[in-house]
Amino acid sequence: MSGDHPEEGKLDRSAVNYRAARRDKRCGTCARFDAAARACSVVAGAVAANMVCDRWTLMSGLTRRDLDLPPRPR
Repeated sequence: MSGDHPEEGKLDRSAVNYRAARRDKRCGTCARFDAAARACSVVAGAVAANMVCDRWTLMSGLTRRDLDLPPRPR
């Protein structure tokens, strides 16, 4: 199967805790997500916009406030 081996340099979903998102912190708002390709620069395989992983990074042009996320601890 094509999903058995991670793409070179990318991590398997289990390694990054890929899971269903509960809020706006999701792949669709992540800087690493390419919506047209349904791909991530970090996670191997097809990626859905409504999922999230532990490598989530806020997309450029958005703020945590835009997503109704609490501020980062200082």
